Amino acid sequence: MVILTKEDLASLPVEQSHEIEVIEFVPADQVGPVAFDSAYFLEPASRSNRAYVLMREALEPTDRLAICTFTLRNRTRLCAMRVYKDILMLQTSLWPDEIRPASWRA
Repeated sequence: MVILTKEDLASLPVEQSHEIEVIEFVPADQVGPVAFDSAYFLEPASRSNRAYVLMREALEPTDRLAICTFTLRNRTRLCAMRVYKDILMLQTSLWPDEIRPASWRA
């Protein structure tokens, strides 16, 4: 039996992919701003202009976010894709276990 630590798992190589995997579509008001981290503007790859436009046209009128995962710097990240001024924007998100509850006292 071998016991693996978080450090052991973090050092495992992650499959590199230039694709963004859509997990589900959710109403924009269901994702709180505390979950968001960094923002990236997306541009279509030369071979996927049609997919880019289709995603933008599907998200914009419905006021929904696409919850996605992608790999950046050998780490799988959770993110939300939204339309911002006719451009698709990817906002990395914290995983649910990374959000700490507020502890404010008067």
